[in-house]
Amino acid sequence: MIVMRVGWIVLAVVTVLLGIGAATSPMLQIAECEIGVYSREVPNLETCHASIRSYFGTAVWPVLAVPVMVCLIPVFVPRQRVEPSRVSCRSYIGDGSGCGVDR
Repeated sequence: MIVMRVGWIVLAVVTVLLGIGAATSPMLQIAECEIGVYSREVPNLETCHASIRSYFGTAVWPVLAVPVMVCLIPVFVPRQRVEPSRVSCRSYIGDGSGCGVDR
């Protein structure tokens, strides 16, 4: 069980790092920046080179926090599940003999 918790923590750390990378990257993928037609929201090329975090402000942090929270739920609220292959094996054989079940 501890290995699974460590795995979820590692996944949460990777998610945080990807979120930081996304928030600090420039907004060059916005359509106005790609085609060079600027609007009221993206008025010039400098705005295209600004980071996503500086453009959207603090509103981007809750959006990036949701995947991290989802990754941390199994760490704090673990649930043991029955392995699906054993369930299907027992339904075919009946008593679980031959499924790797210790008696």
